[in-house]
Amino acid sequence: MMTEAEGIVLKIQDYKENDALAWLLTDTKIITVRIRGFQKSSSKLKSCAQCFSYVRWQIHSRSQGFSLLLHGTCIDFFPFHNNLLRQSLAFVLRDIILKIDTHPTYLNDLLSVFRSVVKPDQDFYFCVVWLLKEILINEGIQPYTDGCILCQRTDHLQVLSKAQGGFLCSDCNRKKKTDTKEELIKIYSIFHAREKDIDLCKERFQFLLRDVIYWCEWFEYYAQIHLKSLDFVKQIMSINSLA
Repeated sequence: MMTEAEGIVLKIQDYKENDALAWLLTDTKIITVRIRGFQKSSSKLKSCAQCFSYVRWQIHSRSQGFSLLLHGTCIDFFPFHNNLLRQSLAFVLRDIILKIDTHPTYLNDLLSVFRSVVKPDQDFYFCVVWLLKEILINEGIQPYTDGCILCQRTDHLQVLSKAQGGFLCSDCNRKKKTDTKEELIKIYSIFHAREKDIDLCKERFQFLLRDVIYWCEWFEYYAQIHLKSLDFVKQIMSINSLA
């Protein structure tokens, strides 16, 4: 059966002697497709099957074995090669998405991340945090931000505790580590925001690389998944800090 799919190429992996397998994120699911002859330099399908490109594919779906890529068109390609850090963060997001159930918003949210790769840090990091926020909510591992997670108190909140899974008030905060009021408001706002609130969040709060790392680590902690790609991002950060 012939089908058409549009989405982002998340991963390309060599398969057998000359072929490759490709994972395509669509708005409904992740499709795994076999690309015959992909490893050959003469392959006409290479241009429409580059990692992190936005493509439209014609696929032959089969009842047994992998579906086959017949033809494709590259709709958009994003210049991650100009920024190693942002490219590495794209791999982190890719690894997370491949380990969870898909959701209709992930394709557009990831496209927003990729399209912001040429924009200032604030825009790029906001888009990454927004996608991570959506993932944490859909996976049911978002922080509790409606009060103190231990006593439900809504005043005198002091810190977001990863170990406890949410805000802690002054009475329950045994370690006495505190976050700024602005930081707590930012966390509350981003996890309660809807799509209509995106512009307001971007204008109201500053999003940094440390925000991205924190929420990636939150995912690791509660999903109990180690992301090697995140380790690489941290290595880049260490190198940059020494430069």
